[in-house]
Amino acid sequence: MKAKTVTVRQIEDEFFVNLPDDFGVQANAEFLAVHKNGALILVPKIENPFESIEEGSIKELEEFNILPEEFSNE
Repeated sequence: MKAKTVTVRQIEDEFFVNLPDDFGVQANAEFLAVHKNGALILVPKIENPFESIEEGSIKELEEFNILPEEFSNE
C-alpha cells in the first residue's frame, strides 16, 4: 500500500481528516484514535467479543494442560 497525503480541516472546535476512497472506509465507521509520538493511529472499533459469553464457558489454559513449562506453577 502506498502512503497518501491527507489534509486536516477545522470546523469550529473539531478537526476532520479526509480519507481517500481507496482506503475502503465506510461512512459512519467507528475507530479508536491514538495519538502517540506525533503519529495519529486509527484502529477499527470492534464489538466486545466477551459480551455474549455465558459464565463458565471459557476454559483456563491450565485446564487443557498446554502451558509451556516456563509458565507452569510447579
